[in-house]
Amino acid sequence: MSNYTDASLIYYPSGVKSGKAYSLKPTDGSGDLTFTRASTATRVNESGLIESVATGVPRIDFTGGGCGKLLLEPQRTNLDTTSQTFSSWTLNNSGGVTTSSITTSNPYNFATVQKVIPSAVLGQHRPLLSTNYSAAGKFWVIAKADGYNYLSLGDGGGLAGSSIIFNLLDGTISGTAGGFIPSITSLGNGWYKCSMNTTFVGLTGRWVIIRNNNTTADYIGDGTSGILFAHKQMEVGAYDTSSILTSGTAVTRVFDGCNDLDITSFSIGNSYTILIGAELNPLENNKIFFTAKTSASTESFTVRNFNGLLRLYNNIDSAYPVAAISSSTNKWVLRIDGTSYNIFAYGSTLAGTFTTARNLAQFNFYGLATELKMQNLIIFPSALTDAECIALTL
Repeated sequence: MSNYTDASLIYYPSGVKSGKAYSLKPTDGSGDLTFTRASTATRVNESGLIESVATGVPRIDFTGGGCGKLLLEPQRTNLDTTSQTFSSWTLNNSGGVTTSSITTSNPYNFATVQKVIPSAVLGQHRPLLSTNYSAAGKFWVIAKADGYNYLSLGDGGGLAGSSIIFNLLDGTISGTAGGFIPSITSLGNGWYKCSMNTTFVGLTGRWVIIRNNNTTADYIGDGTSGILFAHKQMEVGAYDTSSILTSGTAVTRVFDGCNDLDITSFSIGNSYTILIGAELNPLENNKIFFTAKTSASTESFTVRNFNGLLRLYNNIDSAYPVAAISSSTNKWVLRIDGTSYNIFAYGSTLAGTFTTARNLAQFNFYGLATELKMQNLIIFPSALTDAECIALTL
């Protein structure tokens, strides 16, 4: 079997323009994906820098290195209205802090970043931003040591979670706090992303706490040492999404989507095979990301993210015919052959039946309900053999 020769459609993240993500096959444009996002957004580019992407332009994201992936995300709002500075924050809490703009290399290639400097007053040095929202979410910052090496993030009206300490020298976390799950990720050149879950409850605050060591909360600052910040984000949702830049007001990034693609001209009947290569977020539960439709525009089946596993829902019969299935390679193969079907993943397979056969004439995939990092999508106009399907999952 030759993927290129035998496939009707092949999509790998490559060329993009406003409203379009180009497929490798067919080459006449009939398989290109129509893309939508009614806002700007950000991505990690090939150089590892975080950059803005214009409204309606698909994002090929290189987070973690390697091959780029088409990034589709749900709608999110950054509740921190000044993500690059602390100009909207209260600085004189407890021991207080001052800020200054520093020119240094950073993950966003900003001209300057903000340095937060604890004052020479005994106390905790913790700028505060109050938000008026009621929902669970995430609070995260992009920070680098510059004299002081330790950072905590405080939650809510008090300082819940502040016993969790992020080490900006070696990228470790010490301390615990009930109900809080912190994470730290190196972005290179001493910069770290520090993240923690939070609960926005009415008019309450989030704190950034600058520490001079990993034990003592109260101290007298030396007036020059501090921590650098390139970005701050507060968003409602179970996981961090891409950076949403703000400069005076809260900003919403609208969801990404690839609209219905009409492939009626491909003449795909009731037997076909679909390879879906994608990273699925394990924090999403039964969220739709792919919809297949018949030539009558009837929704045939949907493919869902079930806590990082793939799950199929039979829309025509209104039933979940089989369980969810995991794949360590992030590749799944759906083989439809009349009224029978199989789902192949690396090392395992599931089988089931439909009450009626259905052709494939349209499809779409969306980030409306779940984060999706699409690696590839290939559609074959026939039911491949077991061996061919297994080979595609490797």
